[in-house]
Parts: sequence; structure tokens; C-alpha cells
Amino acid sequence: MFNPFSWFGLRTNKEVGSDPIKKHAHHGKIERPIGKQSSTNWEMYNALGTMGMLFIFILVSTYQSCQTIKSLACTDTSNAYTRRSLELAETNYIIENRAWVGLTKPVKASENATEIGGIGFHFDWQIQNFGKTPAESLCIGYNASIGDIPNNPKFIFKPPCMLSPSQPNDCKFFYPIPDESLRQKIRTDRKKIYFLGILTYKDIYGRTDTTQFTFLYNPPFLPTSDGYEMLPVGTNRMH
Repeated sequence: MFNPFSWFGLRTNKEVGSDPIKKHAHHGKIERPIGKQSSTNWEMYNALGTMGMLFIFILVSTYQSCQTIKSLACTDTSNAYTRRSLELAETNYIIENRAWVGLTKPVKASENATEIGGIGFHFDWQIQNFGKTPAESLCIGYNASIGDIPNNPKFIFKPPCMLSPSQPNDCKFFYPIPDESLRQKIRTDRKKIYFLGILTYKDIYGRTDTTQFTFLYNPPFLPTSDGYEMLPVGTNRMH
């Protein structure tokens, strides 16, 4: 039968009677052989030491696990910052070196330009690549509108071309208005005419850029020797 007091070197009365241990009759004190008592104490100390070492091992393992998790978390954070820095550097490099196509000056309009199709308005404008790399598949669209600016304008497109850095491109568009009374209303600002333009191109990095612009013909203002500089009324750039 298991004796729970055996861990501490104690024995029951039953075990005392069967064990060769001397019992003093005058005060009931148990004498235990020195060899057995030392052996029992050693087993107890050995068990306590083993439990202590196990406890220390658990503490150390837990600490090392926490440090490992913390180190992995710091590594992931560092890698995320590194990736973000590289992405920002790449984006800034593309922005600095990509193609940027736009107008060099306001659109000019002149009345009564004579071309095939009769009398109307002649529009002149110039675009240029202000970037450091070529603009590919450049499509130049244009049209005019009398009265109001359409929500979904329809454009007439020139054939696609490539525009090198710092290279200008002169563009012309004739919009026939054979009705003299309508031209008179435009001339006296009783009727408005708008020039609508669009530029669509790709840069060498595969990104597409689209810019729409709108100008108003306002003859009482901004006259020049070769026509009137139109007033910009809207520009919309879509990447």
C-alpha cells in the first residue's frame, strides 16, 4: 500500500512493526537506521532538484519562444518597410522619367478661315512631350461644340504617333460654320463655341495617361495677330 509520508522519510505504525526498527518503550520514539534515513532524504532532495530543473527549463524555453516570436515580428516589419521603400523609390523614378504630354500654350481660334468645307473657325494648338522618355501610341483627338459643353463629347482622332522628349507637335482643326447668322452670334458672344481636345498615350513603363482639355472662344478678349487665344475652362487628367 502506498504511503504518502514516505516522501518525507516517515513510516506508519504497521510498517514500524514489520521493519527492523527499535522502539523505545519508555517514550515511544522510533529509531531508524542511519543508512535508510539518508537514502530516503537523498531521494527526496533528488526529486525536488529534478522538479526545480524542470521548472527552470520551462521558464527558459518560454522566454526563448517569446524572443523568437518577437524577432520574427520585427523581421516581418522590417521587410514590410523595405518593400514599401523600394516601391516608393520605383514610383518616384517612373514619375521623374516618364513621358508627360501637354499643351505648350492656349488654343488659338480665327474666324472665316477658308478651307474645303466653307467658312468657319480654324483652331491651332501645340503639344509637347515634357518628360524624359518617349510617348508611345499618342492619339490626338479634337472637336468643337456650339452652345454647351457635351457630357460625352465625340472626338476626331489623328493617326497614332510617337512623340520624343522635348519634341513639339503642331495641330490644326477646321470647324465649318456656313451660317452667317450663327457666326454673328458667336462673334458678338450671344452664342458660345468650345474647343474640345484629348490626348491619350502610353509611356515606356506601360502606363496610360489621358488628358482632356476644353477652351472657350471669347472674341472680345485676348486678340492676337493670328487669332484669339481661347480661355481654358477645364482640364482633366486621368492616369
